[in-house]
Amino acid sequence: MAITGISLNQPLAASGPARTYFFNGRLLSAEDLRREQVLREAGQRGLARLLGCGIARGLGVAWSAGSSELTVSAGLGVTAAGDVIETGDFTLDLAAARLAGPAGGFADCKSAFGDGAAAAGLYLLVLTPDSIADGRAPTLLGDVGACNRNVELPAVRAHLVPLRAPEGASANDLRNRVAVALLAPATRKLGWIPASMAPTLAASDLPLAVLRLALSAQVEWADPEAARRNLAPAPDAAADALWPRAGRVEMEAFARQFAAQLRGSGALPAARAADSPPESDDYALLPPVVLLDAPTRARWQAVFGALGNLALPPGWPFSRERFVLALEGGLNDTPVARDEAQLQIMQLTPADRAGPQWLLRLRARDNPDAPLP
Repeated sequence: MAITGISLNQPLAASGPARTYFFNGRLLSAEDLRREQVLREAGQRGLARLLGCGIARGLGVAWSAGSSELTVSAGLGVTAAGDVIETGDFTLDLAAARLAGPAGGFADCKSAFGDGAAAAGLYLLVLTPDSIADGRAPTLLGDVGACNRNVELPAVRAHLVPLRAPEGASANDLRNRVAVALLAPATRKLGWIPASMAPTLAASDLPLAVLRLALSAQVEWADPEAARRNLAPAPDAAADALWPRAGRVEMEAFARQFAAQLRGSGALPAARAADSPPESDDYALLPPVVLLDAPTRARWQAVFGALGNLALPPGWPFSRERFVLALEGGLNDTPVARDEAQLQIMQLTPADRAGPQWLLRLRARDNPDAPLP
C-alpha cells in the first residue's frame, strides 16, 4: 500500500537493512557487529550488481583429455548475486570432488567438504564464495567451542552443477548444442544461464566451464567459452533494458566458443576414433559472426569445405564502414542452422598483426537483410 501525505524534507523509510547506532556507553553484542558486516557486504553486492555479472579477467580453465585434474588461472569475476570472486592460480582434482550445494547463511560449525567422486555426466564448473577460519579468539568465557574463530579469511569453493543435455543431442554434436542452449532465450535465467539447463545453479555461483566427465571424473572434453561471459548486465537485468548488451555479449561468447572448438581444443567426442578429424555434423548451429586466423581458416575449410554453402570464397576488399556493419549485424543476430546458412567473408589485414584474419558473416537463407555489397 502506497504511503500518502508525505511532506517535503520528511524522512521516509526506504528499502535496505538497518544499521547499528553507536554511542558512548552502549553495550555491544556479536549481533550488533554482525549487522554492520551484513550492511557493508550488502552495499558491496549492490554496487557489483550495477556492473552486471560474469568474468572481468582471467579465471581460464586448462585441462588434459583423460585426466581428472583442471588448472584455473588467477582472475576476477562477479556472481549474479553480486559476490566478487577473486583468486590466484590453483589446480583442482575432480576425482576427489563432491557434488555439493552452495554455502549460504549460518550453519553448524562443521566441514562443508566431503569425499566421493563425481559421477560421469555433463556439468558446469563453478566457483562459490566461502571463508576459512583462522585462529582462536580470546573470550571472557574461555573456550566457547568449535565456532570460536579469530578471523575469517576470504575463500572460494569449486564445485560441479549438473547440466541437462539438450534434447536430440548426439555424442558428436553435444558440445555445440550445449553451447547454443546456454545462449538461448529463456523465460528465466540465473545470471547468464537458463534455469532449465542448470536447475541447481545458485545466484552465488560463478560459471567457469562446461565439463563432460567419464567414469572416475576423467575429462572427456571441457568448454570454458560455453559457460563464461564478459562482465555485463545479464539478459533480465533492468540496466540492460534500454541498450541491450546481453545479446551481443552472448554472441561474442558463442563466436569464441565456436572458434575454440574448431581449432580442436579438448578431446574429440568419445564416440569417435581418436585419429578422426572433426566433421561438419559436430555443428548443428553456427554463430552469426566469427573471426578466423590462418590456422583456424584452414580448419574451417577442412570441416566445411565439402558443403557448398559454407566453402570459403576469397576474401573481398572492405571499407571500415562495411566491416563495422558486418560485425555489428552479426553480434545483434542469432545462431544459424548449418544447413540453412549462407556465408560472406572479408579479409582483414591490420597493420599491427603478423598475418591476416577473416571475418565470416553467417545468415540464414531466408534472412530478409540484403547481402553485404
